[in-house]
Amino acid sequence: MWQTAILTGMLAMAGFYTLERAVSTQSSELTQSTPRSADLANSMAIYRQSILNYLQDHPDLLQKSLGSDPPSLSDEDIKKALPSWYVLPKDANSHPLWAHRICPDKTLIVFAGQNITKSITQDLLKISKNSITVGESIGNTSIYSPVIAHKDSPYDFCHAPAKINTNVESANTESSFLSSCTSITAGRPVWIAKLN
Repeated sequence: MWQTAILTGMLAMAGFYTLERAVSTQSSELTQSTPRSADLANSMAIYRQSILNYLQDHPDLLQKSLGSDPPSLSDEDIKKALPSWYVLPKDANSHPLWAHRICPDKTLIVFAGQNITKSITQDLLKISKNSITVGESIGNTSIYSPVIAHKDSPYDFCHAPAKINTNVESANTESSFLSSCTSITAGRPVWIAKLN
């Protein structure tokens, strides 16, 4: 009987120390390593949807935002727009990872405001179900969308056509969603949304 009690106690202590070590290893990995690309893509998706919902719920802020430089929500409004549980990722210098611009034609552009070491475009495409509004900036106002364009034929997101051609074979290289907006540093992920 004593042997069973001692063996049970030893197993319990071994389990406790193993669990404690696993938890401390996991928490140090979360704080020390860079997030996975899927986590970054999910974070960007939450940021985009939150800003989009907030602007649709507060149409007066849309006009106010268009008058600001750059045309975007204030930091205070961004905090109100994001869920209370959401932690906005920041770079090493504590700058927010995601940024957005609002165009006069009521188009929201969400993009990486800082350099990220991983490409998250493929993960964004999975989340968006291969939306043509997801891509990577190639500088200026042009975006490369893997869904409708080739690297050699990006589209300029500042000159919106009347209708977006989703046929990959005959995609207009000038296809876009915006009438005027901003220049985004090349290589950064971009996800565009139209406000109602």
